[in-house]
Amino acid sequence: MEVNKVHCSHLMLFFYRKGKNATKAANKICTVYGEAAVAEKTMRKWFARFKAGDSNFEDQERPGRPSTTDEDQIKTPIENNPRYTISELAEMLKISKSTIYEHFVKLGYTNRFVA
Repeated sequence: MEVNKVHCSHLMLFFYRKGKNATKAANKICTVYGEAAVAEKTMRKWFARFKAGDSNFEDQERPGRPSTTDEDQIKTPIENNPRYTISELAEMLKISKSTIYEHFVKLGYTNRFVA
């Protein structure tokens, strides 16, 4: 059985409010949803957030440089010539191939030649 992220977060808050410790709560969730449902380390991190008064389930900002690549910067050449490869676009736009690929996925482009 698979548990989604939001549901699991609500379960963690439930066990925190019931006064369970992180280890017992993680074990109970994993008993129902499977061994990979939540790690004890993750449970401890969430319990610390709850203890600090943060019960926001939204993803928090992560450290690191934000993306400076605009999707239009990649979308425009593709619309002009849909035969460009990721490698050609990377070289032409001076952007890494992995960044181009990530934007392809976001834009909904798929490889129609993959079986």
